Amino acid sequence: MNIYQWAVEALLGILWVYSLYAILNPAKTVKFTIDRNMKAMKFYKIKASMKPTKKSESIIRNGHILVLVLLTVYMAIVYLFGNAFMLQFIR
Repeated sequence: MNIYQWAVEALLGILWVYSLYAILNPAKTVKFTIDRNMKAMKFYKIKASMKPTKKSESIIRNGHILVLVLLTVYMAIVYLFGNAFMLQFIR
């Protein structure tokens, strides 16, 4: 594998670890998302309120499971067949 493939694999690995963290800690992920959105709304001077629900935790968990599966498949494709594609861009 060349350096470009390692860079792609490293970025996908970081996303993979974050998705795994979000699956294992959906309540903390929802809290982080709500805090970030509230700060953005405060910056734009929008007055609103949000609160976490069980459904939001379920949506976050299920969405990150889907992302984790897709990342795993994509990482395998890049690892197995990436060299043939990367060499086309280098030449």
